Amino acid sequence: MTDRPGFFQYLFKEKNLVRGLLFLLLLYFSYLAVFSESIYGYSDLYTHYFISHYAFKYPHLFLNHWGKPLFIALSAPFSQMGLIGLQFFNILLSLASAYLAFLICKELRLKYAWLSILLLCSAPIYFVMAYSGMTEILFGFVLILAVFMFIKEKYIFTAVLVSLIPYARTEGTVFIPLFAFAFLYKRKWLPVLFLFSGFIFYSTLGFFYNGNFLWFFNENPYTGAYDIYGKGSLWHFTNSYAEIFGFGLTVLILLGFIAYILQLASKKTRNSFSFLEAYIILLPPLIYFAGHSFVWWKGIYGSVGLTRVMAGIIPLTAVIGVKGFNLLLPLFEKHKKALIVLVIFLIGLLVCQPFVIYKIPLVNGPEENVLDEVSAWIRRKKIDDHKIFCLNQYVFYKAGVNPFDDKKAFASLPRAEQITKILKPGEILIWDSHFGYNEGQLDIKTLLQNNYLELIGFFVPEEKFNTLGNIPYEVYVFQRTSDTTHLENTLILKNLKENYFTKKLIYLNTFSHSTDPNADTTHGGCYKIIKEKEFSPGMDTLFYNLNLNKNTRVEVSVDVLPCDANSTDSIDFVASIYYESKNYLYEYKTINFNKLNKNVWNTISNNFVIPEVHQKNAVFKVYLWNKNKTEVLMDNLNVSVLQRNL
Repeated sequence: MTDRPGFFQYLFKEKNLVRGLLFLLLLYFSYLAVFSESIYGYSDLYTHYFISHYAFKYPHLFLNHWGKPLFIALSAPFSQMGLIGLQFFNILLSLASAYLAFLICKELRLKYAWLSILLLCSAPIYFVMAYSGMTEILFGFVLILAVFMFIKEKYIFTAVLVSLIPYARTEGTVFIPLFAFAFLYKRKWLPVLFLFSGFIFYSTLGFFYNGNFLWFFNENPYTGAYDIYGKGSLWHFTNSYAEIFGFGLTVLILLGFIAYILQLASKKTRNSFSFLEAYIILLPPLIYFAGHSFVWWKGIYGSVGLTRVMAGIIPLTAVIGVKGFNLLLPLFEKHKKALIVLVIFLIGLLVCQPFVIYKIPLVNGPEENVLDEVSAWIRRKKIDDHKIFCLNQYVFYKAGVNPFDDKKAFASLPRAEQITKILKPGEILIWDSHFGYNEGQLDIKTLLQNNYLELIGFFVPEEKFNTLGNIPYEVYVFQRTSDTTHLENTLILKNLKENYFTKKLIYLNTFSHSTDPNADTTHGGCYKIIKEKEFSPGMDTLFYNLNLNKNTRVEVSVDVLPCDANSTDSIDFVASIYYESKNYLYEYKTINFNKLNKNVWNTISNNFVIPEVHQKNAVFKVYLWNKNKTEVLMDNLNVSVLQRNL
């Protein structure tokens, strides 16, 4: 009677391990696709989704240069199921790329080939994009499939795949001459001709559709971005290694490069195959990485410096990483236990990487939170009954508007001098500081001064922040009017700002009936903070009793009057939520006396968002901290909840 293999022997058999990893990744990526609050890609993601989703209804979209024709053609059937369908499309491609990385490692006879799956899917930027709807995942899949087919000597199939890469991402054109050289080196002439098959196919489609055979070149959308996005450091992507590759993969990539250099330098291992292996595995990601670094440094070809573009080369870098890991194996030939410890450590490091860089499941960014509010307001006010002009596709998605319906939407903003001509009475223009100011090239002052536009909505984030262009993020909603009889927009804006919140008082201390000897009740009440008094009286109560929820906005204010009008001292206005040694919130504002109006009361205010507080016995305190031992009068210390008026 033969013994059956034990459970762990079965589990760690390479074939079963690979299947198990891919299955677990499928489950987890699917879970994240369904339950994440946000999806990586922001406005670009929704633009890709709309193009893919509506391609069958508007066939010209299949040749949309920005949307990437190959991506549109392959993803459109999935997108008919909604955004989740597009996400599932990317999940399948991610797992297929991981499996191809494993197969390439097997072809190269690398040990621990299964590590390629973990190296790929744990790279932080790839992890969060695996269940998005962006083009980089398809680009990476086509590239690694082409490399696999080249290794398997399926040269014509390889050439066709490479010819299609530019239609997954435009910068894929750099791989055409690279593979052409590889074919010539192998003396394979016919595949060189097939490197033009993708161009001929899509150019012919363009010619029959709109008479433009060279549309790939003369409809290039990646021009004129320098004035909007600027440029950055040549080392931008290198410095972002943790976000792109993660620490573990970065170290193994460096070891992989060393391994290939040693392989080519050694007479024992140097041959035509080892040269082509290094050439076809190393050069594509290296050229791609260097190319993107260069164009961002120069501010050309529409580069924005987004780290997500590197997701396209991570499948191949996973293979390089396994090569690097194999370089270490001879060191552990006599230390098997140490090798097991190293593998376990590496797995732990890889698994943790994405969660260190990103908050997973992904949550909405501050711009998305504001636009969620805008979209809900649009639906509630039935503004979507009117045609909407907006650059940010996220708004159309959340408002349930088809951006390609000419009667409902226009996914752009007209130039300032054309607004009155293009917008008809009743139509809506939505301007936000990110897209309206930068891509739209519209200054908000111009819109506010246009007498045929009436400001009907104004939105700001819970916590102020600056967006692209280093300007405060705000959203303005205008409606085109038929005349100029409405109130001036500057006055409307002033009114909207003044009534943005309703204040609900939860604490007030006027010191009118205080028994403290420092409280002056003879003139209506105030409190004198003397030099010896480090902390003023104030609100000191259990947080639980206030019934404040997470993300509730709170405003604190106090009136102060320095005892010495010429004092240059300062005092801190503090709000804190704590329990024992744990601080849930600590907000302070330094009050510099030399910046106050002299000999009169000055009202100092601050506002903040309540964090998540689990401890019922946490204490909420608001007070003045006299750390500089000065003297100042305080009055009307109050705490209010700010409720948004919609």
